[in-house]
Amino acid sequence: MGAAVEPLDPTAVASVVRYGLAADSLVRRATGDALVYSQLYPFDGLLNYTSAIIHHVRLQGLEPGTEYFYQCGDPAIPAAMSDIHAFRTMPAVGPRSYPGKIAIVGDLGLTYNTTSTVEHMVSNQPDLVLLLGDVSYANLYLTNGTGTDCYSCSFANSTPIHETYQPRWDYWGRYMEPVTSRIPMMVVEGNHEIEEQIDNKTFASYSSRFSFPSTESGSFSPFYYSFDAGGIHFIMLAAYADYSKSGKQYKWLEKDLAKVDRSVTPWVIAGWHAPWYSTFKAHYREAECMRVAMEELLYSYAVDVVFTGHVHAYERSNRVFNYTLDPCGPVHISVGDGGNREKMATSYADEPGRCPDPLSTPDPFMGGGFCGFNFTSGPAAGSFCWDRQPDYSAYRESSFGHGILEVKNETHALWRWHRNQDLYGSVGDEIYIVREPDNLQPVQLGGGGGGRRRGGGGAGMVSLAAYSPCSTVAGVPKNKGNGAASSTHKVSSILLLLPAIESKPTHGRGSAACYCSHPDAVRASYPPSHPCPRRRASASRRRRHHRQPRVAASLPLSIGTPPVAGCFISSTGRNVFRNHRPRGPTPLESIMRHVVVQCATSWDTPRTSTTNGSHAEPSAVVKAGTAPLIQALKSTANQDVSCFHFPGHNRGKASPPSLSELIGSRTFLHDLPELPELDDLFSPKGVILDAQKRAAELFGSFKTWFLVNGSTCGIQASVMATCSPGDYLIIPRNCHISVISALVLSGAVPKYIVPEYNSGWDIAGGITPSQVDKVVKELEEDRKKVGAVLVTSPTYHGICSNIQGIVNVCHLRGIPVIVDEAHGAHFRFHRNFPSSATEQGANLVVQSTHKVLCSLTQSSMLHMAGDLVDADKVSQCLQLLQSSSPSYLLLSSLDATRAQLSENAESFDEPVSMALETKHQLRIIPGISVLDLSSFLSDFPAIDPLRITLSASDLQLSGYEADDFLAEEHQIVSELVGTQAVTFAVNLGTRRHDVQRLVHSVKHLSEKYFSENGSSSRKENPASSPLDKFSIKLTPREAFFLKKRRVSIEDSLGEICGELICPYPPGIPVLIPGEIVTQDSLSYLMDVRDNGIAISGAADGELKSIMLSSPERKRKPQSEHSIRLSLTFH
Repeated sequence: MGAAVEPLDPTAVASVVRYGLAADSLVRRATGDALVYSQLYPFDGLLNYTSAIIHHVRLQGLEPGTEYFYQCGDPAIPAAMSDIHAFRTMPAVGPRSYPGKIAIVGDLGLTYNTTSTVEHMVSNQPDLVLLLGDVSYANLYLTNGTGTDCYSCSFANSTPIHETYQPRWDYWGRYMEPVTSRIPMMVVEGNHEIEEQIDNKTFASYSSRFSFPSTESGSFSPFYYSFDAGGIHFIMLAAYADYSKSGKQYKWLEKDLAKVDRSVTPWVIAGWHAPWYSTFKAHYREAECMRVAMEELLYSYAVDVVFTGHVHAYERSNRVFNYTLDPCGPVHISVGDGGNREKMATSYADEPGRCPDPLSTPDPFMGGGFCGFNFTSGPAAGSFCWDRQPDYSAYRESSFGHGILEVKNETHALWRWHRNQDLYGSVGDEIYIVREPDNLQPVQLGGGGGGRRRGGGGAGMVSLAAYSPCSTVAGVPKNKGNGAASSTHKVSSILLLLPAIESKPTHGRGSAACYCSHPDAVRASYPPSHPCPRRRASASRRRRHHRQPRVAASLPLSIGTPPVAGCFISSTGRNVFRNHRPRGPTPLESIMRHVVVQCATSWDTPRTSTTNGSHAEPSAVVKAGTAPLIQALKSTANQDVSCFHFPGHNRGKASPPSLSELIGSRTFLHDLPELPELDDLFSPKGVILDAQKRAAELFGSFKTWFLVNGSTCGIQASVMATCSPGDYLIIPRNCHISVISALVLSGAVPKYIVPEYNSGWDIAGGITPSQVDKVVKELEEDRKKVGAVLVTSPTYHGICSNIQGIVNVCHLRGIPVIVDEAHGAHFRFHRNFPSSATEQGANLVVQSTHKVLCSLTQSSMLHMAGDLVDADKVSQCLQLLQSSSPSYLLLSSLDATRAQLSENAESFDEPVSMALETKHQLRIIPGISVLDLSSFLSDFPAIDPLRITLSASDLQLSGYEADDFLAEEHQIVSELVGTQAVTFAVNLGTRRHDVQRLVHSVKHLSEKYFSENGSSSRKENPASSPLDKFSIKLTPREAFFLKKRRVSIEDSLGEICGELICPYPPGIPVLIPGEIVTQDSLSYLMDVRDNGIAISGAADGELKSIMLSSPERKRKPQSEHSIRLSLTFH
């Protein structure tokens, strides 16, 4: 930077990215382009700037929902290569696939408030970031670098150009690198990116430093573009480029919206910098000309949500079109307070004396036209500003922060505004946005015809009469607390505010109970029968939703008005900011931040419990805190009561002394039955439901059940809830033993997929979408009904299947996907972990919370998403399978584990670091191999970083021999041992000295046996695969219920196995009831038995004999459906 600058040569350094699926396997390579830009000021006293070399490389052919590791720079110059980073691609485009969390932030800058915003945002672990303009605020600093705030400077006497200190961009880039290097960020320009220079050049830094999908979206402009992320179509618009109807941007927008297929991307979300619906004095109606030009187009294509920045405060609107409440309009949310460089916006245009002069509002950089005419009707008729908070404004406050959007499914999205001020609670505003407007009809009050409303006058303004579904039906009841209600009461909000987002098909019309947002709240019923006006036809016809919405509105409570039966009230915080103003007056404004009222309906709606629509009401002993079950147990244990209930140890008074000595006497205080204050596991309404809801939120599911009979009962319930007797269940042949028991219980018929098997490791991998697709087509051709597809991912060794791809195959056919994710409960909690099954769209996911996470053994969770499975049926099945006397120690350990994860977002940083470092150190030990994805031919998307599987076969050692050495010589206790490998599980309790000890022990193993046995070819595995050679005669259920006879193991060859025979661990069946006993299976079983591995399921644990199924002589040897059982091999 200086008076005269010489640009660098961008061709001097190559633009190369090396990338791959593992940090140590960057096998792919991509090249790109490099550039430099300059910011030039031909005026005395102003310094010029030329940038460093900026590289742009496009990676193509990436798989969706996949983590990639990468390194960028010039390989020919080692010092010019970056560190290895990692990022995860967006989920596959489709209506049931969404990014987990999307961070929305605006006006970021580089200030103290910026650092707080970014830290809070990163703690929420977003999968995508939208930055809505005003990035670095470089134009608020003089070129001499003094940091002088020049926002109000006049340059008339020195230069006609507003100077800008470009090194602020460099500072911002270095500060944001930990975020932008691993989380995709999409940016749109703001006014502070204009940065004028000579020759009327603008936006040089912005357009040079960021990449945009301009070509892919057909805009060919860095200022406006579109992209898809799962089931969301994002449109990023330019407030500082031509937006007129004759301009390129408008014409592109028309074409882009017309191409959107709402059956593929149900959600359409727009973003730009300057807001259309802000009630703050700062920038009030500044973007009015853009609104007049573009609003009707966005409205006609049913854009769902609009995000903006610019105004340095937070505000959320009701659904609005042309300043009028409209159920078909988008929700406008302004988040222009990420950190900025200017002051916070605190005053409102509707406050006395705060309404700005209309002529002062146009921004010359937005075209400079005047469109801000006075309103022609409604409460603000004849005025430029309202004299109170406008009806379209639902919530507003002045605070720094960021927003998180979680799109749950085709109809429901959770929005949260996170303040930086931790002292007051990080969530300032929290709602569910529901995109089912087709069931509501805009009401024209005060005359007018049907269709889209018009009228008024002045810049196309419409009448400000309110949308009022609650007040226009016949028979509106009186509110007993506040007297009769007028039939013209307005509704300030038609946002659907829900605590749950499950939904099921509705089989008929009904009526919905709703509340009007008015101090004199009126309850009314109406049939949700009329859709929004017909929108403009797009390339694909609008999908007709088969679900009815739950209708509710934001209700400011009135003292003396009790909740109506069938509704609940949930407070989500306190009002501590003077600028918070919820819609409508409320006597509770001083203590309540935001109130959500959810109403029961008589037609099928999203459910919040297994037996009714009740909300989780906090127990009398639990009013706050992060672990409600823990608090409830503490409170109950402290009661001074005389107990005449079970268990017999009577809260430890009669506990067995030896057990008390082992686990402590206080443990018995919490070993309690289902007392009223502790809730009921099978019909939860209090602390258990509260705890399960918190778990569902954390794990990203729609509904979560706590399991006290382990993941086994979760697998069994999932299969029973999806498969009727005779339905086919598609499963991998290396499924867990619990799946086979589920087949016996449900009567489902197995259709096996044989996974890829590595004989050198004696380890099976996952299954692929193509295998599933092939099997489903085979069953369809045979006219067989598929009840569900069950996938084991990750496997015991950490191999993950492509759940997203399998989900896409199945959901197209309406087939639910069950995932046995027993070993992947931790996946959601670190950026280096694979995507969880819930994130990839699975319908039922069973997780062993006691494995890598920290709950007590035998405690697990079952998560549900989507609407392909009946939640009530799952609950009924769990009630059949779980103990009727559940252990509260197990239940509370699940709640405590959830709280532990919630409180520390960086829990897994150290375990992941240790595991990756340990794998690297083990790989360089002579004779030692470490399992990775290169061990398989299939393109499996990931392997669990915390699972370390090593082999000493090159030292001529079996897995059993290596494990014995490590255990006996060094007291290393492994998780799993096999014929060829030993597996170690790193977890939250693993300490650095543990992994150092493991590495040291393996080095000792290598030193000893490398010299004794040498290192040659891998020791031959004498056992063949137990998976790929078997023959099925009967279904598991048929074989299980037939009469049995015991024979010696030698005499079983060729007979029908009558019992489940399974080495445990890993719990993968070798012989299943109904299969023919083969020589390969017997040889494998003998090998694992002789090496001391426990055999589960067999009546004779020593496996000297075996139980056979004996079909009756008159019975055909095969049932009709089992004759057609077939296998799909990799």
